[in-house]
Amino acid sequence: MTISELKANFSTQLSDLYTASENAFIFQIFAENILKLNTIQQRQLGDQEISSENEEKFSQIVSELKTGRPYLQILGETEFYGMKFFVDENVLIPRPETEELLEIAIREIKKCQALKL
Repeated sequence: MTISELKANFSTQLSDLYTASENAFIFQIFAENILKLNTIQQRQLGDQEISSENEEKFSQIVSELKTGRPYLQILGETEFYGMKFFVDENVLIPRPETEELLEIAIREIKKCQALKL
């Protein structure tokens, strides 16, 4: 199976769960992680065959996504405020809104500290 075929298969199998743009985004993340290819390389090397081992990894990912498991739990990590964090089913996945709230809190703390000087 080629990278392009893998991407099309991934999207087709998950079309009931995710929009086309969400499918593309999730595929890109796993392609970078498993195949070690960025978005441009994925396009350039679309006709390249992937190993059966990697094909099986993507098949397993699709199966897990179909159960409703969040892709970050499958990936096993996420980034929050510039740092990588381990993620599994026992961890709450940080939301972008939480990062915004943290930025506001830091800004307010700095204001308070500046007033005390």
